[in-house]
Amino acid sequence: MADHGSNAPPVLLEQRDGIAIVTLNRPESRNSLSLAMLEALHAVLDAIDRWLRDGTPLPRAARIERDEMAPDGIARDEFGNARGGLRTPWVDVPVARYLPRCSCSPIFGSMERFDATTFARLYGDAATYAARFERAVDEMQAARWLLPEDVARVVASS
Repeated sequence: MADHGSNAPPVLLEQRDGIAIVTLNRPESRNSLSLAMLEALHAVLDAIDRWLRDGTPLPRAARIERDEMAPDGIARDEFGNARGGLRTPWVDVPVARYLPRCSCSPIFGSMERFDATTFARLYGDAATYAARFERAVDEMQAARWLLPEDVARVVASS
């Protein structure tokens, strides 16, 4: 999931009246496929397959939290990243603020990396950051939003 330009889930999964609805959710890039979207789609298609074959319930994620006072209507954390929704390791263990738009183009997101002082305040050192990131990856896999065969690639991208 190397594309970190937006903190919204790249793929949405909904079950309605016995039908699984998969929505590609990167309108800022006209739903072009990114590594993040492909890995999420991989897990979603696996979940749909399990649901159809043996009735395993689809994974659930909280909705993105709303804030009617925010310009875009989205509640944000202390770093400006959206709260709620499908949580990825990059959002839960951030090294940057992720913005849904970039001044370079209306179809791309951007990120503002934290400075060394902020990184040190949050994690202390690289080993602590890596351990927290791996824990977030494990949680994503346990929730079935990431397949075991994709874990090593995600961890390596941190």
